[in-house]
Amino acid sequence: MQTHSNGSQEHKNESSAAAGPQTQGDGESTFQFIDNRPEAIAQRKLQEIANNSSQATQLQAIADNYSSQQQHSIQTKENNEVQRSEHGSANINQQAVQRVIDKDNNTALTNLTELNNALFKLNPQITGVSLSMFQVPGANNTMLNLAIQQNNSVLYDSMKRKDVLDALRIPLTNLVNNHPSTYNYDPHGAKHFPGGPAGTKFTAGSGVVNPQLVALIQPEIGRIRRDASGNNQSYYFTAAGIAQCGNSDLTIQVDFDFASDSITYHGYPDNGVVVYALSRTKNGAAI
Repeated sequence: MQTHSNGSQEHKNESSAAAGPQTQGDGESTFQFIDNRPEAIAQRKLQEIANNSSQATQLQAIADNYSSQQQHSIQTKENNEVQRSEHGSANINQQAVQRVIDKDNNTALTNLTELNNALFKLNPQITGVSLSMFQVPGANNTMLNLAIQQNNSVLYDSMKRKDVLDALRIPLTNLVNNHPSTYNYDPHGAKHFPGGPAGTKFTAGSGVVNPQLVALIQPEIGRIRRDASGNNQSYYFTAAGIAQCGNSDLTIQVDFDFASDSITYHGYPDNGVVVYALSRTKNGAAI
């Protein structure tokens, strides 16, 4: 029995030694039994793997969330930059196309070439306009350039060619009627003044008579330009005589030159006037 008891005690001591000493929180040494059986060790390893897997999953989730936040921040920044860029481009484009005609000195358009260059910059672009598109008889390029200079219309994106034509057509028409022409005296009429060759005479000299002749022709310049329709044309203006005609009526011969937009004229007292009119032929139908 004694031998058996000692054996049991030795077995217990070996088990305790295998377990190893453990220290409690109060510093006293204590012993805990650790199950070193193969199945227990395997179980602990599985638990460690599970714990590690859970931590890895959490770390991955944190990493994914951070990455998502970073991507969102980058995308937001890029979108803001694009919007600023587009806004800036829109402002530049707006400044380019908001060309004011004769409203401020920096962007005033003074002629057809400048107008067409500005129209080409619109979105969508207008390939240009020409004098013939306005369909204003008697108009010339000088008048069109003046109409552009005097007009305060604003060019804008999406406008149509018709908008441009409509903005300038009435001013151009008014210029056909009112734009000053050049008046040149034809010395062929010198015989109709005192001291000149024989012929029907005014009672005063050209310095008195000719300004009156020009004053009679000027109101008719629009009719002359429209009737000539871009060509050179001669006319006869017949009217009641001025004081210097004595008892005679008056005829003024008018030669219109389209290229120079000028009138060459001379007049004379005329007893053969049948109708008072502006005609292509003397005593013919009025234009």
